[in-house]
Amino acid sequence: MADLEHAVGVRLLDRHPRGVEATVYGCALLKRTLAVFDELKQGIKEIESLDDPSGGAFYGGSVAGPVFREVAEKVAEYLGIEPQTPQTPLTEVAKLS
Repeated sequence: MADLEHAVGVRLLDRHPRGVEATVYGCALLKRTLAVFDELKQGIKEIESLDDPSGGAFYGGSVAGPVFREVAEKVAEYLGIEPQTPQTPLTEVAKLS
């Protein structure tokens, strides 16, 4: 920890006989460190989902619903899976946006 404090040029911990306490600088560094680890975990989850051949989604839209259904069926046929078309009418999806 002393090496890290030396590297950043400030005291990160106040050391007391009964333990240690983070300084304002230590709290700031801890906050950013947690954000970095959270981003790394999200990156790992994203990589895992990209590597999963059974996952993923296809989003499309058209003036006519049957066109989307046909595209979904062709993509599903190509992938060898059952198409999962949305049950919500496209007009309702537009309202959610």
